[in-house]
Amino acid sequence: MVNKIYQNYLIKDWQPSLREVTANIIKTVFTEYNLPWQPEEADIDVLEVEKYYYQIRGEFWLIEDLNSQEIIGTAAYYPIKRGENAV
Repeated sequence: MVNKIYQNYLIKDWQPSLREVTANIIKTVFTEYNLPWQPEEADIDVLEVEKYYYQIRGEFWLIEDLNSQEIIGTAAYYPIKRGENAV
């Protein structure tokens, strides 16, 4: 995917060098909603994006605020075995 701009946001491909930043964003959101951060269990996909997304034809993106130039979120999908073309 080529980087895309939507309003004041840059949606760009995930980068291995930003693995820790990505994990911290998701951990922060979970904490905000009083949800557990489980990097060795349910949330391992965030740390192993290559295995849990790219190796099974999924995608994972980072969302950057163009004003602050900070990564502020993520978006992702991967195929599941529920009908044709399900994600």
